[in-house]
Amino acid sequence: MENPITQLIRQGLQEMEFVSLEDFEIQKEVLNRLREKVHALEMRVAELEKRS
Repeated sequence: MENPITQLIRQGLQEMEFVSLEDFEIQKEVLNRLREKVHALEMRVAELEKRS
């Protein structure tokens, strides 16, 4: 018979959705590229607003 605490931990872990480290790193890189694009667009908008 399993320890009740071990059962609770096992049940809690089974309910969680985990991703692989590789998937996490890919998504992190996608997010970084998107942040860079947003920053570039913000700078471009600011420049265009100065011209107006």
